[in-house]
Amino acid sequence: MARTPYIFPFQGLKIGNSIHFEGQIIHVSKSGNIANPNDSLWKNLKRTYQLYTPTKIKKKERSLKIIINSKTLSTPIDKFGYFHVIIEIDDTIIKKLQRVEFYLGDKQIFINNEIGNSSLIINKDDFNIGVISDIDDTIIVSHSTNNLKKTALVGFKNAFSRKVVDETKELYSFLDSKVCQFFYVSNSETNLYLLIKWILKLNELPDGPIYLKNIRSYRNIFKNKKRKTFLEKYSHKINRIEKLFDYFPFKKFILIGDSSQSDPEIYKYISLKHPNRIKVIFIREITNGNRKEQLKSISEKIKELNIPVFCYSNSDEIKNAITKIEF
Repeated sequence: MARTPYIFPFQGLKIGNSIHFEGQIIHVSKSGNIANPNDSLWKNLKRTYQLYTPTKIKKKERSLKIIINSKTLSTPIDKFGYFHVIIEIDDTIIKKLQRVEFYLGDKQIFINNEIGNSSLIINKDDFNIGVISDIDDTIIVSHSTNNLKKTALVGFKNAFSRKVVDETKELYSFLDSKVCQFFYVSNSETNLYLLIKWILKLNELPDGPIYLKNIRSYRNIFKNKKRKTFLEKYSHKINRIEKLFDYFPFKKFILIGDSSQSDPEIYKYISLKHPNRIKVIFIREITNGNRKEQLKSISEKIKELNIPVFCYSNSDEIKNAITKIEF
């Protein structure tokens, strides 16, 4: 089946008088691009296979031409089509930004508007507080600690059949009403961007940039991984959070995650380094036994920095926590 190159994720982040454009060229067929509510398990599996068999871009083609309004520039891309370019531009032009065109050689590459953003710039002109959120098992039920269940969900389910966490959705609705800007940061790979974007859209969750790890091939998913230190294993998430702190130096942030993997440890590390940048931390508690005791110990350490920590597992606990947040 013929594949067409699209740019997604595509996200423009306005920081002062510059735009950080970030995206990835992914080759998919029309059927691999957009899911439907009545898609069969087999069709879902074929779509997933396409996304985990990425098309590599030849060396001689690893340059992307960008035309923004009347300004033309080029930026290098890696073998899987990833690019990140910073464009300095007058604020009045940003407000009139209507169209961005992309060319790989002589071929125009289109943004995937069907999952689209309402604007090329996806952060608010101004916001009160930034919200940095995990995705798997914080927003989307993913069984991230069980590889078999997680793989089955990714392979056989699509955005219309995946479940979201109701109490987290309730929390996000409240935060969105307080003019917060959401940033979604996950250790999932870019292959899952379409799925995640659609789930956020279908469930009317707040819009915001989605930052995922580098695209992966199915061939290396089950390979034995060498042992990594904490900072090596979670460098993507830690580095991205710290970049957002740098981008918006005068804003405070709310961190939201879950207890199934290492969000508490990551947020403790960030809190110790940047205690004055964090307003509050929310952890969805979905583990028991020894992990529950670890979470309690981590929470107490963070609270010593005068950062409130709320652990929740149901709607009542969210409602109680909301009453204690000052905006």
